[in-house]
Amino acid sequence: MKLGQSGLYIDGESPKHERCLLGIYYSQTPQKHKDSVTSSFEGLSGNVRVVCASTSLSMGVDFKHVQYVVHYGPSKNLTSHLQEAGRAGRDGREAFHIKVYQGRHLVTCEPDVKAAVRKSPTSCCRIAFLESFDDKVCSILPLHSCCNVCHKKCKCAGSDCFIPIPIFDCERAPSTVDLEKSRTVSEDEILCLKDFLYEVKSSLSSESKVRMFDTTGVVGHGLSNALIETVVSNA
Repeated sequence: MKLGQSGLYIDGESPKHERCLLGIYYSQTPQKHKDSVTSSFEGLSGNVRVVCASTSLSMGVDFKHVQYVVHYGPSKNLTSHLQEAGRAGRDGREAFHIKVYQGRHLVTCEPDVKAAVRKSPTSCCRIAFLESFDDKVCSILPLHSCCNVCHKKCKCAGSDCFIPIPIFDCERAPSTVDLEKSRTVSEDEILCLKDFLYEVKSSLSSESKVRMFDTTGVVGHGLSNALIETVVSNA
């Protein structure tokens, strides 16, 4: 929403979805959009820079040039975590995988993930997440190349570290903004939300084989025009 139309698409005459910097990839994504994301990630000439995806992205395909994997919530088990993290860094360059989670996300996780997550704030994340696969695993030297916990302990410059801690690893105190339960939504953001929801509806309609009814007639997935308008009106 902050990027707006001018920041989300590059200029050109090709179809809009081919010029978008943001990709969506999951089981119900239309095949032409899947192909666009896949072809973009297979080489350096593609336009897609960020993909919101399920684990189906990159199955059986070796995507190079991927530097970040951001997990929304811990993976269900450590094997899945390893597979998801392995989407990045396949070209041998330094890569990062970042977990954004709250305690409630652990409810559906298996015990091995729960144990690793509990260890990770205070001990080496690499060891916490890999020791069940390799009992000889250890932290990488220099420590700034290992994980965020080890990076904060790194003294490669004597009393401190040559490499600054990435901004996504910097701790910050809660602000009044963090505690707010609501905010003002601009007209542009409301229009953006509406356009996005109709695009999602179109995507679901092209793939879903399930049929159900609502007040507007038959829909294939439950995301009807009436529901979209209700969501938008309450934004």
